[in-house]
Amino acid sequence: MLGGYSDRIESAGYAGYQVGDRVKTHTLYGGGVYVFNQNNPSIHTENGFEVPQRPGVRLHHIMTVNLSAGTIDHVVNGLGDPADTTRIGAPVYVVEYPTP
Repeated sequence: MLGGYSDRIESAGYAGYQVGDRVKTHTLYGGGVYVFNQNNPSIHTENGFEVPQRPGVRLHHIMTVNLSAGTIDHVVNGLGDPADTTRIGAPVYVVEYPTP
């Protein structure tokens, strides 16, 4: 099924938490996104969290965690270290987004 849902998930994962582009204000405290792509551990998700970059959108104390399969390359919008199989079970934190 070329171009279908299954083709897209084999090449890249989707953010676990996403705020729509039209949202003007949003605040999150203490969020976590976990990766466990047991059926296809080669899947790379670019960001655990994806949010619009605007003054009213703030994230506090967020993290990604690898549960032994797959990779999240960044915590939020290209910021933060990868949650990959070199740090299984160890959270990767971003304390404030955007940074003050």
